[in-house]
Amino acid sequence: MRGSLLLGLKADAAEAAARPLIALAEAERDTRGKAVDAPADLLRLAHAYLMLGRPQGAVRAARRLIALDPREASAAAILFSHGTAAEREQAAAHLAGVAGDPGLRGAALRALRAMDHAAFAHLDWTAGRLQGFATWPAGATATLVFLTPDGQESWALDPQDDHPFAAPFGRAAAIELSLPPADAHVFVRVGDQRYGLLRQTAPEPIPSRRTPAARDGRGDGRGDGRGERLTILIPVHDDAAATRRCIESVLAHRPSIDTRILLVADDPPDEALRAYLAGLSAPHLDILHNPLNLGFVRSVNRGIAAIPHGDILLLNADTVLPARFAERLRAAAYGADDIGTVVPLSNNGEFVSLPVPFRANPLPDAQTLARIDASAERTNGGIVIDLPSGIGFCLYITRRCLDDVGHLSGGWGRGYLEDADFCLRARAFGWRNVCAADLYVGHEGTRSFKGEKRGLVVRNLKRLSTAFPTYEAACGSFVAADPLRGVRAAIEADLPPDSRPVRLLVHGPNLADAADALLQAHEDAEATPVLRAALKGRPGAWHLCLSASEGGFPQNLRFDFARPEDAHALAADLARRPLARIEVLGHEGLPDDLWRILCGLGVSIEVRIHALRFRPSTTARLWPAFAEPAIGAVVPAHEQIAQALRGQRLVLPWKVRDAAGPFRTTARATVPLSDAPVGLLLPHPEARAHGLVHALSLALKAAGAGNALFVLGSSLDDRALGSLPELVVLGPVQAHEAADLMAALEIGRIVIADREGLGHPLAMAAGRSDLPCAFFGVGTGAIGDLVLAPEMANSEAVRYILDWIRSLPAQ
Repeated sequence: MRGSLLLGLKADAAEAAARPLIALAEAERDTRGKAVDAPADLLRLAHAYLMLGRPQGAVRAARRLIALDPREASAAAILFSHGTAAEREQAAAHLAGVAGDPGLRGAALRALRAMDHAAFAHLDWTAGRLQGFATWPAGATATLVFLTPDGQESWALDPQDDHPFAAPFGRAAAIELSLPPADAHVFVRVGDQRYGLLRQTAPEPIPSRRTPAARDGRGDGRGDGRGERLTILIPVHDDAAATRRCIESVLAHRPSIDTRILLVADDPPDEALRAYLAGLSAPHLDILHNPLNLGFVRSVNRGIAAIPHGDILLLNADTVLPARFAERLRAAAYGADDIGTVVPLSNNGEFVSLPVPFRANPLPDAQTLARIDASAERTNGGIVIDLPSGIGFCLYITRRCLDDVGHLSGGWGRGYLEDADFCLRARAFGWRNVCAADLYVGHEGTRSFKGEKRGLVVRNLKRLSTAFPTYEAACGSFVAADPLRGVRAAIEADLPPDSRPVRLLVHGPNLADAADALLQAHEDAEATPVLRAALKGRPGAWHLCLSASEGGFPQNLRFDFARPEDAHALAADLARRPLARIEVLGHEGLPDDLWRILCGLGVSIEVRIHALRFRPSTTARLWPAFAEPAIGAVVPAHEQIAQALRGQRLVLPWKVRDAAGPFRTTARATVPLSDAPVGLLLPHPEARAHGLVHALSLALKAAGAGNALFVLGSSLDDRALGSLPELVVLGPVQAHEAADLMAALEIGRIVIADREGLGHPLAMAAGRSDLPCAFFGVGTGAIGDLVLAPEMANSEAVRYILDWIRSLPAQ
């Protein structure tokens, strides 16, 4: 187990036990909205749920932790106790080998025996020593097998009667011997089954600068590989279909330059793949066969050793190549004297992913891939963009760079991040790593390692960060600057739009979270794709970003209203799309230029109103007068907003649709205990709502009340509010998450602090609950609710809310 993390958890246990819901809220806060989960935060979250006797919450946290690091023993222990049958079996197999607690290890072994496992072995081969144990039935024999490219050795295991883990299976033996690092597979054989299989490769040192190989008749000088044969190097291990598709795409688009294809077959386990390779024949295509599975790094290095001259294109076996791929990569590589490695754009290529970077976007079909590639070549011809490092799915390496850097360095196990290590070593020699922005290559991703990728990346990232301490900062700077955005946008502007009808959702900068909630609801209810038009910036400096809500094209289009040509381009882009309808979140002012574009599209506009000032004196228009004829309907979120719209006559009354229902969908709220936690909803960061939360917290403390306050949403100053006693700001909460989160935190009543947010999807989610609500509005709520006048001062509202809380029974 992760001792340091668990010790910290135990040290906090006494405090957490005294205030378990606060501890849970803090853990939920710390694990929400992060790009990457922190293991310590997820362990705290799991522990908080266990302290409350809610194992399923702990299981959810453990699953997230296992996804982050499959080797995490603490999460495995939770799944072993509370997970599904499949999770319990997988966790037992892990804990039986690594659990630090002998009692837990014994329980895991007993569980495996009860699940009809015939035997078990755990092996660890580190620093020249092989250690572990095996346990097997009394009527069988166990053999330790050492398999190398040169042959096989084996040793019979003698059972030890006093071995602590003999009982569940019958016999057991400790394993410990000196075993120098080697290319080998080690396992325990019981009957015809293998247990505890370890695949080990001998370490390869980081290579020093190599002496360039002699070039036939051309001396030993450092010439480039431009005039020499290009070798396409493809390591092959698994997945016959993906490998076949890759090789056939290479053969179908055989480059015009002199090219050799070299496959390194890394002991494929797939019979169909072995048969395909055996029957494969093409000019200048050769296959190297590894006698056993050596892993990606050793396979690549075997290939590099067999290529003494010319440039190399290192290619994953799950890529799909378009026409003229090699010609464009070579042109980029020799566009400047200091370029050492080149990668193309891809659907799945980390820095170079398209349309969404750092995401495994789906692999397009062949026709779509060719169309995207043609757009890339047409719009970005000759453009290269510098990268922090190259990516090995399709990595062109010049001969001069390879002569400096040498082969891939060892120590990366079966793979992942060895490509970044190579490129960072190349950068230390002065070579640039660039993206060829005029080429798009398909990449399926994670075919050979399948579910192992996360664990391999976690393990190797620590080594990479140690060797190159500035790499993480360089990546952060690259992400912030996003120099490939213009490249992606150019391709998206050139691509023809999807032929499916699309719903256009338009909103301003303050309603992004409301749009998020609407899109979530839309995904659950409709099949029509949504194109999101998000207005950002400020008056005089507005820009509009278009993005497909389902993650496809486009994702990178941006139009600056300060530039007339951009406004024309936006109008042209929207006009070419098959818009089924236009929806505008209309309770936030949009610039007239945007309204003119929307009105000129010839599509009826539906305005959704989710918040509105309830002051009778409000006379400001929600949209310019010229837009009125194009607006087909105004849709209020609930009846109170509909009444306010009609009463304030901000829109022609007959255009206001009847609301789907009232804000409150229950006639009588459930009566909670008076000391139950209070959920404070902040749909928007707003000054008066912030002040109300602050004042209510101080008033409850002064009154001696013990209610915890949980803020769902973001305030103007989360840090200041979070410093108040018994108050936790959880941050942004989506409407579809609200019910589960309020139930987990045992919230007994809700205060919607935003006077104008009653129609926000988060507030509507509260309205659908049976918890008593205090809110600012008109009319009445459910029995047990507190309806506050919209113009009421915070000090007066706090007094009413305190009386409302005290009117409920104490525990």
